[in-house]
Amino acid sequence: MRRALVVALLLLLIPPAAWSCPFCSPAEADLFSELAEAQSVVLVSKVESQKYKILQVLKGQAPVGKVVLAGEPRGTAGKDSSLLLTTAAPANLPYWSDAPRYLTPADLAFVKTALPLARASDAKKWDFGAAHLEKGSPEVATAAYSLLASAPLSEAQKRAKTVGHGKLLGWVKSSKVPEERRALYLLMAYPGLSPADAPWLKTALFHPKLSPVSPLLGPYVVGYLQVAGAAGVPEIEKHFLTPTLPATRTLPVTRALALVGHRTTSPALKSAVKAAFLKEVAHPHRGPFAIAPLAVWKERKAAPAVEKLAKDNQSITWIKVAVIRYFRSFDSLEAKGALTRLSESDANLVMRTQDAYKVADLGIE
Repeated sequence: MRRALVVALLLLLIPPAAWSCPFCSPAEADLFSELAEAQSVVLVSKVESQKYKILQVLKGQAPVGKVVLAGEPRGTAGKDSSLLLTTAAPANLPYWSDAPRYLTPADLAFVKTALPLARASDAKKWDFGAAHLEKGSPEVATAAYSLLASAPLSEAQKRAKTVGHGKLLGWVKSSKVPEERRALYLLMAYPGLSPADAPWLKTALFHPKLSPVSPLLGPYVVGYLQVAGAAGVPEIEKHFLTPTLPATRTLPVTRALALVGHRTTSPALKSAVKAAFLKEVAHPHRGPFAIAPLAVWKERKAAPAVEKLAKDNQSITWIKVAVIRYFRSFDSLEAKGALTRLSESDANLVMRTQDAYKVADLGIE
């Protein structure tokens, strides 16, 4: 329980913009970001161990012919490969900050196209990422993925046409593609799923070997409910929201349900998702993590359970803040009454907590 609370608190403290595409984990460092942040980017030849001669300057003011020091090359030299070297420090320093990497001709073309985009609009960067998904070396594929994984989901989905629905689903089903990338591709493709996709989605979602920490779990839930509709929600609850599971195991599923409930145009599916969250908010340990969607959806039926969470967690400030924000989301006598009762035990916290829940707090955009 303690670990679940810590994880959830960290999630709540992340600014909304940091969520970007839900369930996506952009690489902390990738080729595109390295190029964008570098002061100098050059092509070099290896003189001897950790010594390189600059052959061509692609970015910055480094002099051609200069010999600089850097780590041993990454990757493997191949036919017609080039050796790229970057540095985040001034080029006049003898030792460059990054180890060089071998590039294929296709990878070098990616680099030359990417360099002018460092100061381009986000939209152009996302277009560039979409055009290079699963192309070139693993480094290029990771860089392209990271660009779209950093984008809001709606922006990533706009670029699904660039890739093609069939190609996206082919990558989702391929075990050769890393799971984090497959998760993005399924989220990009899910609005175009049809009932014909139900069998393979159901098999994938309920497969006994699907790890509860797999980045594909949430997207599978989203995809399956897209085709199964309201009838799929009880299946999800029975399999993934059993009463004994801790919040660390259920958070990916409830976030997926929040995305579905917020985006669906099916009244039946939205109602089924709301019902699932009403059960969750009454759970003694997982309840706090169900508050935000219910507040955003103006679901007043949750009020008694939400107020009880504050009473049962008097020593946990973030839970009390979540409860107060729930009642700040309603302009009603009932909400004002709840805030008055909450003030009896912590008037200062109620006074300081004035913001209502917003869609951005759901971490699904």
